[in-house]
Amino acid sequence: MMPVATRGHWRAIYAMTVLVGLASCREAPPRTVAVAEDEVALAHIDSLWIGPGFIGTVSSQRILRVRAEAPGTLVTVPVSVGQEVAAGALMAVFDDRSARERIQVAQAAEAQAEAQLTQATRELGRVRALVDIGAVAPKERDVAERLVLAARSQGAEARAQRSFAERALQHTVIRAPFAAVVMDPVARTGDVVAAGMPLFTLADTRQRTIEASLPAAVASSLTVGATVRFTPVDDASADRSRDRSRVAPVASSARITSISRVVDPQTQQVRVSISVPIDGSRLLLGQTVSGRIPLESRASMLIPERAVDRTTDTAMVALIRQGRVVRKAVALGQRVEDTHHIEVVSGLTSGDSILIGEARRLATGTIVQSRRR
Repeated sequence: MMPVATRGHWRAIYAMTVLVGLASCREAPPRTVAVAEDEVALAHIDSLWIGPGFIGTVSSQRILRVRAEAPGTLVTVPVSVGQEVAAGALMAVFDDRSARERIQVAQAAEAQAEAQLTQATRELGRVRALVDIGAVAPKERDVAERLVLAARSQGAEARAQRSFAERALQHTVIRAPFAAVVMDPVARTGDVVAAGMPLFTLADTRQRTIEASLPAAVASSLTVGATVRFTPVDDASADRSRDRSRVAPVASSARITSISRVVDPQTQQVRVSISVPIDGSRLLLGQTVSGRIPLESRASMLIPERAVDRTTDTAMVALIRQGRVVRKAVALGQRVEDTHHIEVVSGLTSGDSILIGEARRLATGTIVQSRRR
């Protein structure tokens, strides 16, 4: 037979049950998550540009195609694709033995012609004296004068040949006519090239331009000199870890320099050239840029699109308040396609720290600690 529990024993069991229940009802301590610096952005008031966007390519206003002036063999080509060269920098050297031999031959012919001219001039003087005293017939003077003219002609021809050979010798060394970057070189050491064969393409990096295409309806409303804002595509779309606190990539200003009046029949686009200021040296030739022609501008609060959580009917963002995650609904405005940011009409204050990327999905109350990657 089992012993009968006393009243005190049941009270003790009841008390222990209540304590266990209270312990189980306590909330679990909030989770602590370390987030990288590039997973946090700052809401910030910035200019929102409203107008047609475009995609363009960085080019040069001055492009020079260097060709061989004479046939020959390249013995040295010290440049390569993408290399920057200063004005006067050595780019190629041809075998100059043939040119030097022609110079020597021309110099010898010139010396011989000078000697013949000296002799013919003396003979002409002697014949003239004899004609004056009647010792010889006048026709002898005519013969002596023709010999002087022939010697002078031979000397002129020899000097021309020497000058031609010296110019050919100069053309065996090719130097950059201005500071530029080498693009698409054709020549290589050891190549045998013909006169007129293309060797290099040089682009002046100090005179950059952006070549873009715009719809005909948009281009027709623009004027030369209109301001353009542009950003390298790599900066606008890549996840930059070095400065994620910025609202948008740093944009540069430029101006439209020419607008084609011919519409491409296939794309119905119009070519537009945009001059890049000299301080735009961070741009690379051939680089793609995205931009906008700001027909209207207003101050707006912008945040990265990757900060917005759209898994619910209401757009939400995850803020960091006193080290904890706070989720808040926001009203969104215009999307900035070229910088992948979006306007916040209400719900945020300038300077708010917001989580972006996967970090924006952290639960409310999560303790956030910043860490460096």
